[in-house]
Amino acid sequence: SLWQHEKGVDRVENASQTAILASVRTSNFQWMTGGPAQDSPVGMNLQTRVARVEPDFILSGEMKMRVYAKDFAQGSEVISEDFAFDNTTPFIDPRFQGREVEIEFESNVLGGDFQMGKCLMTTEPGDSRG
Repeated sequence: SLWQHEKGVDRVENASQTAILASVRTSNFQWMTGGPAQDSPVGMNLQTRVARVEPDFILSGEMKMRVYAKDFAQGSEVISEDFAFDNTTPFIDPRFQGREVEIEFESNVLGGDFQMGKCLMTTEPGDSRG
């Protein structure tokens, strides 16, 4: 296949057009507890709960957001449901938690295009870890 970059936002082959999957995923983040600087944190070992995300995108079409979480570094990844949004969506309330959390934004619609701005997120201490 020969690709011509910076020409449209879809894959065009003969007479058919298909969407091109594009996504961005954060690095992992977590809610840390503890007291004054010490060798190890003090206090409860808590999950991180993603309470609210305020998407900031210039976009055409619809996008999806999902949250990935692990309870332990070597634990299996748990994935939230997909949260669809467009340029009129003020916020998303996933209420999803885990020890290590990542967020992914994905566009996979015909004519879809996006530019990411400064997305805001509200996190809070979640449940205690075992």
